Amino acid sequence: MASSNSWCVQLRGIHKYFLRGSERLDVLNGLNLEVPEGEFLALMGPSGSGKTTLLNLIAGLDKPSEGEVWVRDKCISAMSESQLARWRTRNIGFVFQFYHLLPVLTAYENVELPLLLLPLSAAQRRQQVEMVLELVGLKDRMHHRPGQLSGGQQQRVGIARALVTDPALILADEPTGDLDARSAEEILDLLVELQRSLRKTIILVTHDPRAAARAERILHLDKGRLVEQISWEAASGVGRSPRRSTEG
Repeated sequence: MASSNSWCVQLRGIHKYFLRGSERLDVLNGLNLEVPEGEFLALMGPSGSGKTTLLNLIAGLDKPSEGEVWVRDKCISAMSESQLARWRTRNIGFVFQFYHLLPVLTAYENVELPLLLLPLSAAQRRQQVEMVLELVGLKDRMHHRPGQLSGGQQQRVGIARALVTDPALILADEPTGDLDARSAEEILDLLVELQRSLRKTIILVTHDPRAAARAERILHLDKGRLVEQISWEAASGVGRSPRRSTEG
C-alpha cells in the first residue's frame, strides 16, 4: 500500500493505449512515478506525448489500461465512477489553461461551485470562498463576472476554485498557456507560494521551459516514458542530456 506519510502520488507499471479499429495506439508504456508530499513537479513533452493523458489518470478522470494509480493511501484506478466523483471533489484541485469559468456567474459563485457538492452550510461555504479569494488576491473582485476580469485574474479565480475544498493535490494543465508574459509570471509566483506556504503538492503540465523551471523537479515525457531533467537548459534541449530515467 502507498504511504500517505511520504508519497502523494504513485504510479505503478502504467500502460495506456487506445484502439483505432484493429490498430493499438500506445500512449504510456510501463510508466512509474513517485511524487512526494509537498513537491512541485513539472511535466514536459511535445504535443501528443501523453502529458494530459497522464494528468487525467492522476486526477481519476481516466483509468489506465494496465497498472495502478495511488494518491496517498487510495488506489484510485480500482474505484468505481461514483467513488471517483466523490473522491475528486475532496482531493483534487484542477487548474485549466482556458479557466473553464461560467460566464454568467460571479467570481464568488464560480469558486463556490465545488463546495455545493459537500455537506456545508451557506456560512461555511462563504467563509471558505472568501478565504481562498483573499489568498489569490481577488477578494475585492468577488462580485465581478469573468468578462469583467483580465486573463490573469480569471486564472486566479480558477486557482481559488481549485483550492476551495483544501485538496491534497493540485493539477495544473498549461495554466499560463493563454496568458501574457507578465500575467504568466504572476500565476507561477502564486503557485510557488501555495506550494511553499500551504505545502500543497502541485503537478504542472507545460510546454514552456521557463514555467517548468519554477518547479522543484522537471520530468520529460518521451515515447510514453519519463526522464528527469537537471536544469532549465536541459528542459530547453540545451546542454547535457537528462540524467536518469524514472523507469523501474
